[in-house]
Amino acid sequence: MQQNLYLECYEKIEEDLQQCINAKQLPENLNTRRVAVVMRGYISGIMENWLFMPESFNRAAAAP
Repeated sequence: MQQNLYLECYEKIEEDLQQCINAKQLPENLNTRRVAVVMRGYISGIMENWLFMPESFNRAAAAP
């Protein structure tokens, strides 16, 4: 079950990346699966840090 959620997430990110490639916003030779894995890992890591160490982040000060 959880594995399916991860795969669906990667597929959605890849679809969005492909739209950006089609719009010439990203390079044509971009490895969308690799980028999807890295993006999801980055976002999951940030959320985990916020949840387990909320005092270590000043989100209001970091926001643009």
